[in-house]
Amino acid sequence: MRDCLPIIYTGDSENGIPYYSSGGRSLLIEKGDDVYKVSGVDPYGHLTRRVALSPQNRIDDIRIANNELGKQTRKKQKMFCGKPFGVYTGKNAEHAKEAFGRLNDSYRTVGLVPPCDLIDHCPIRGIDDGFYQMLFGLPSLESDLRVSELLDLVESRLENASPEELQEKTVAVNRLCGRLVAWTGYAMELLARNGLVPTDASWAMQNMVFHHIGVGYGAFRVDHTSTPSDDKEALDNFHAWMGRNFDDPLFPGHNFSFLTEAVQIGARCPEVADKLPHHDFTPFRRVLSYYKSTDQPQRALSDVRPIIDSHKKVFQLGRLYVGSRDGTFGLAIPEEYIRTIFE
Repeated sequence: MRDCLPIIYTGDSENGIPYYSSGGRSLLIEKGDDVYKVSGVDPYGHLTRRVALSPQNRIDDIRIANNELGKQTRKKQKMFCGKPFGVYTGKNAEHAKEAFGRLNDSYRTVGLVPPCDLIDHCPIRGIDDGFYQMLFGLPSLESDLRVSELLDLVESRLENASPEELQEKTVAVNRLCGRLVAWTGYAMELLARNGLVPTDASWAMQNMVFHHIGVGYGAFRVDHTSTPSDDKEALDNFHAWMGRNFDDPLFPGHNFSFLTEAVQIGARCPEVADKLPHHDFTPFRRVLSYYKSTDQPQRALSDVRPIIDSHKKVFQLGRLYVGSRDGTFGLAIPEEYIRTIFE
């Protein structure tokens, strides 16, 4: 898994420490048996540029951010979407501290090793006052592989597969996507029970990691800088959104439905993709390109009701596992699913 993370710098000595990218704008550092993540270290966009140019980068938002930052005056602190780029405010750090404290207590109660622990935060010197960076401890480098990076690896493996090969891998892809939907339900319910409400827009798959849990893997949310706590109205709205789930076309679980549909079309009815552009692409790749071409909901290309109905059930199942001492391991994603897809 670590080979999938971009190495953005290696020390000059023969045994120089490699510095890995973590979700685009953070650093992962391995020192002996200890692994650290430093976030909030890119006010000028230098790290983002390195990651965007790396052939190992699999996060589209990093390329988008790098293109935008490149248009700005190089000497000044960068701005993105109207906010200072690559740093955190004191409020961001406090949100993260509270959220990680509550969630990690919940993980440990049911025997799960958290994907990361917030160790401390401190002011950044040399730029305007009021900005901070954060230091995390991780159980391993692999614990910071983002779900979006995993999905991109799966898509890259399957984009030129024949219909026969896609058919062979359909069950493994369906099961992987179903478990990721279940973990999304688990993450949302756990947040709600801890009084934590992230913004809807922050549910990008790059904010969740694919983390080993002993008997397989789980998907855990690790971005909590925009996660306030104990806001009753926000909690009520969050519960209502979870209740609507896949009825909302922007619900994050649809990301997994698109992949499932693309595999099924490519394996069983490739003619469905004939009306789509990019005729030099395989049907599988054309379907995914269609769904990724806009941030707005797209009309389904096939009858996706069986997929959506199945994902609704496993989403609710994930929610029900919250609080169960051994139930979370029932959601574990077996390594066999991953091996079958990539072999």
